[in-house]
Amino acid sequence: MVNYTVTNSLVAVDGIKVRVRRFRRDFLDEGEPTFVLVHGIGVNSDYFINLAHDLVEFGDVVAMDLPGFGQAPQPDEPLSIAGFAAVVHQVMRYEKVRNPVVLGHSMGAQVVTELAARAPGWVDRIMLIGPPVNAAERSPSQVAWRFIQSSVHEPSGVAVFAVTAYLRCGLVWFLKTVPTMLTYPVRMRLADAGARTVLMRGEFDFIAAPRWVEDLRIAARERTGIDARVVEVPGGAHSVIVDHADLVADELLKLARQPRPPRGTRVRRESFDTDVVQASADAIDEDDSVLADPWEGTAGAALRDLDPDDPAVKQATGIADGSQNVFEALTEHAKAAPSLGRRLAVIGYDYGVSAAIKLRHAAQKAGVVGSVSMDSFRRPGAPVAVGLPGVLENWRYLTKWAQALYDDGWDVHLLDELHSMTGPLQMLSRRVDAYLERFDLEDVYFFAHSKGGLVGKMSMVGPERERVAGMVSVASPYAGSSVAHLAPTIMGVWDLRPEDPAIREQFADLRANNRIVSLQSRWDQHVPSGSWLPGAQVVELDAWGHNSLLESKVVARALVEHMSALRDA
Repeated sequence: MVNYTVTNSLVAVDGIKVRVRRFRRDFLDEGEPTFVLVHGIGVNSDYFINLAHDLVEFGDVVAMDLPGFGQAPQPDEPLSIAGFAAVVHQVMRYEKVRNPVVLGHSMGAQVVTELAARAPGWVDRIMLIGPPVNAAERSPSQVAWRFIQSSVHEPSGVAVFAVTAYLRCGLVWFLKTVPTMLTYPVRMRLADAGARTVLMRGEFDFIAAPRWVEDLRIAARERTGIDARVVEVPGGAHSVIVDHADLVADELLKLARQPRPPRGTRVRRESFDTDVVQASADAIDEDDSVLADPWEGTAGAALRDLDPDDPAVKQATGIADGSQNVFEALTEHAKAAPSLGRRLAVIGYDYGVSAAIKLRHAAQKAGVVGSVSMDSFRRPGAPVAVGLPGVLENWRYLTKWAQALYDDGWDVHLLDELHSMTGPLQMLSRRVDAYLERFDLEDVYFFAHSKGGLVGKMSMVGPERERVAGMVSVASPYAGSSVAHLAPTIMGVWDLRPEDPAIREQFADLRANNRIVSLQSRWDQHVPSGSWLPGAQVVELDAWGHNSLLESKVVARALVEHMSALRDA
């Protein structure tokens, strides 16, 4: 048993006060870690008492009440996640932390992620427990429901402590902090961080669901190629740090024993135990509490490198006048709406077909009618076709097209990873990339419906782009949908609005367009302006609507024809 003291202090960071609780050993060897613990929204550092007593045997422990929580006074204005991260960074400097291993729980996982992204040469070993917010479920109602689902599995003592902590911080401050938590792009910033990462969730943590944690695992290895360790605590819920403090401590110690990564080294596709990782000496900007540009370092970098006056770029876009950008050309290629009567007829028929598809899928899942499996369309050794469904769809929606391609001699892959297709394009494309890498697929051709086309286009310029030879998309809103804002937020289609930054960025990215065939109907109520894409082959089919295209024999024949043409070319 080591000797240590516990000190409590109120530290001011640029006028913002933080309560710091330090478990300080009498002697600390130079190579021993300091564990920094960051709590989530509403609660405070008392959450970490049991964990701190377990950890202090192996190094100093620094826990804190973030501004406005616990015994830390509320600032005059709410802080962003980057603002909280800057405060934590300053506290670590004040406490002279030399060898940090940093844990963040819930919203604290976002704070720690931002800290690691901004100070990668220093904060390079992090543990994220129950990280919110699932990028596919960002609406307040969805997050509240996931919180309720998780809470019913929490031990009574944890629930009482949490309620007491929430009352202490106050409803007003809590509600002021919620928006920054809901909008923080934790997956993107985790990819930027390049930190050695452990991801932990309880078995009944619906806030950090398995699919979301897998998305974060993919993101964590994006910059370095080093896999994050994923740990699920049996019987645990969202607050595993309390009743399962011993397991948390064990995982933190395993992380602490990983050697500090040397600076300036970068590798890809190595195991979690590899000793090298990308590291940078860039220091965090303590004065910057504004969220960093979430698109910095992604496909946007390649877009900025395009020269609009380059003849090759002009040729790829199909725009003769170099002064005319793709968005101006989009207006010229927008489809005209048919008569009101025709529109009503198309909408009625299309939604009728959509309802029939849903009923068939429900009957298949219930075992009332026969079903097919994802592997029913595999033909190993044949040309590879990978299906990408649209928003609120899954692989089952593509089975008619998959059958047509299978009959034409394709090895068709349908992905269970693409379920519902809500969430950021980059996140979904990274799921596709991970599938291509895992099965080492080469010369792949995508076939896609609706939002799947945008996801495929992003993968065609992503880390696994050399694996993808081309794509045929159907009814894809490459320039966004002018009716997306009419849908309820919970449906997850607001990111398809024409003004969404991700939509505009991927539309302006011209690199893959000459390998894309975009099939569009004569009029589509979900994509009224059509599916024109600069530099792509755009084909209008003798069909109407959006969802009904999934069942159309005309569309299936055209899909097979253009997939074969791409392959033969």
